[in-house]
Amino acid sequence: MKKFFSIFSVMAVVIAAMSFVSCSKDSDDPIVDEPKPESSKSVHYSLRVVEEYFDYADIVVTFTIDGKDETVSFQKDEAVKKSTASGKMSDFMKNPKGPIRVLEGSVFYKKSLKITPNFVLTEEGKKKVEATTDESVQIDVVISDTFNGIEDNRSFDGTHIKDFEGFLKVLNDGYYNHSAL
Repeated sequence: MKKFFSIFSVMAVVIAAMSFVSCSKDSDDPIVDEPKPESSKSVHYSLRVVEEYFDYADIVVTFTIDGKDETVSFQKDEAVKKSTASGKMSDFMKNPKGPIRVLEGSVFYKKSLKITPNFVLTEEGKKKVEATTDESVQIDVVISDTFNGIEDNRSFDGTHIKDFEGFLKVLNDGYYNHSAL
């Protein structure tokens, strides 16, 4: 019986030692956290401009999405649609049923988003400005912009055609830049 108890004790010690060894081996394994997928965010953007503006200039919108630039040109891009004014924008227009151009949609990003419109006098617009002999000829420019649910309507009544290039430089000084983080 003593022999049986002695063998049983030795086996118990061996089993206990093996248990501790396997436990310590498990704890030496590096813990690897699975990377969590980044969630995507979105912003709705809409830029509406009176049609008459495009007789002289274009708007090139740059979307900087997570560090990569994408551009859309109002004059050249088929995604830009012609529409008629409605809602708050019509309050700022002399002719509420006048045509406007609209660029809108949702922009998806993970880390950062910046939307920058650039108001550019076209070659055809430069020729029209130079051909304008009457210093009093004016254009009314109405720009309506919605970013993330906040609407901004701006009316520039009576901009002189001869000063149109300077007017565009003022617009480019950051009136319509938007960022989201």
